[in-house]
Amino acid sequence: MEAILKVSQQIAVFKRMKKLLPLVLREKLYRAFIAPHFNYCVESKHFWSNRSTEKLEKLNERALRFVYQDKISTYETLVVKNGYSTLANQRLAKMLNTVFGVIGNGNAPTSISELLTARNSNYNLRGDAILKLPKVNSITYRIKSWRYQAA
Repeated sequence: MEAILKVSQQIAVFKRMKKLLPLVLREKLYRAFIAPHFNYCVESKHFWSNRSTEKLEKLNERALRFVYQDKISTYETLVVKNGYSTLANQRLAKMLNTVFGVIGNGNAPTSISELLTARNSNYNLRGDAILKLPKVNSITYRIKSWRYQAA
């Protein structure tokens, strides 16, 4: 939630200077100061509430409208013009890359592989059914878990 406040403040500062900033500079400011807030720790933002993720999307739309000074186009058009995809699609792509990296290449996340080598164990943490949907007891908590969403 702190990211929403920071980005909102940055956009407000840039909007005050909109007549002084050419398009190329606005694009560079977006990529340098605003986009990293959306891309940092993307997987954790996937589990935010719907209201918070909608706020992020609206904030990104507001930033892109500032960059291109376009109040008519749809959000999807602005995102394509910028060369990115929507924030929700970026989160899903990042999750798929992580799952493919673990399954396809046999690369475990660093913390798990370090744990196994420290214990000198051959214990497999994943089992043989890696992409099966796990049985959930709690809809509110378990369905929003990384294990369920990744599968």
